[in-house]
Amino acid sequence: MLFEFNSPINSPFVIVDNEISNDVSDKYDPSTWYYEQADIVCMGILIGDKIKIFFREKQEDIDLFKKQIKEELDKYETIYAFNRSMEFGNFKGFLGKEYNVEEIKAFKGSGWNKQKFFEVLIADNKIETEIPNDPMEDNSKECIPCYERGEYEKIIIHNKADLIKQAILMKNKDYLLKKFEARINKNGWIR
Repeated sequence: MLFEFNSPINSPFVIVDNEISNDVSDKYDPSTWYYEQADIVCMGILIGDKIKIFFREKQEDIDLFKKQIKEELDKYETIYAFNRSMEFGNFKGFLGKEYNVEEIKAFKGSGWNKQKFFEVLIADNKIETEIPNDPMEDNSKECIPCYERGEYEKIIIHNKADLIKQAILMKNKDYLLKKFEARINKNGWIR
């Protein structure tokens, strides 16, 4: 299924975000992720002031879903994601194709997830866009049980909110780098 929305932010960059139906973390080592084993069930894309969300219900044809995603992604030379490793690995494993994915995240650091970056921007009065209420409160792992229970609308709204947040983070990436530059080492990690 394809859902289309107007975005409250206009992005010159192609922002992507996936939601998956399976846990790709290592049970014994929480720092290890097997992104290529992901079962993508939702892929959202924001460009300009438009959002497209491709969604696959359990009974829908997986090959048709893969074809639709590939046709969309093939239109773009470069796409941007908050965590490059996830989207790159998801697409490589699920679609069998590598895409040029660039990272939105301004820097790396323990606890520096999407929400933490976003909260810095809120505290600094840098958010000028209204964000849809996220029913998962920025906890993407909730997509797995929601998908299992057939709560598809929650996943779609979460994906939409994530895309908008990522577009805002991309717009403010230089601001975040400048604000924390004294604490970021040469490898892009914050101290």
